[in-house]
Amino acid sequence: MNRKMNLKIILEIVITCTVLVLAGCSAQSMQVSMATPVAQNSSQSEKYVVVSNCGTLEELHRSLAEEAQVSITVTVDDPATAVDTGEKTAIPEATQKQIISKIEAAYQPVIAEAKATVEQTILTIPGQRVYHFYIKWKRQSYLSEITFNLNGKPYSTQYTCAVDTPEASMSAQLICTG
Repeated sequence: MNRKMNLKIILEIVITCTVLVLAGCSAQSMQVSMATPVAQNSSQSEKYVVVSNCGTLEELHRSLAEEAQVSITVTVDDPATAVDTGEKTAIPEATQKQIISKIEAAYQPVIAEAKATVEQTILTIPGQRVYHFYIKWKRQSYLSEITFNLNGKPYSTQYTCAVDTPEASMSAQLICTG
């Protein structure tokens, strides 16, 4: 509980205090607004993994990270809205890429914690057994806005950042034959 609270505080500091400068144009800056998860559910991604531990009576221990990885997906709403006039304008592709890169950087503490959890999740297979594991990804979605300068004017737009974290459960256990 305390670790999650610390992570939330760190995330708030990183996101709210980060004013990011667009590459090659020092007059343009962007700020990622703080977001808390707005949804937590299972994503559509899943897979089955077969782990064999035949030929030995010793237990096999394998990190879930060897079988599945944490992923992040960022979606930026387009067009953006001028902060002062409400005027809408399309976000140039290069600027969109820079915005996505800055959002991904801001969420690195969340991704790091998710990766640590996955690395610490150990799949244990007894000797002379074959286990089938079902892996499903849990999605945490963050919705907020980013403010940035475009052609010398401040604009804002909403974004969604989805962090998918794998979770494993055993679905079948077989005895080694042969």
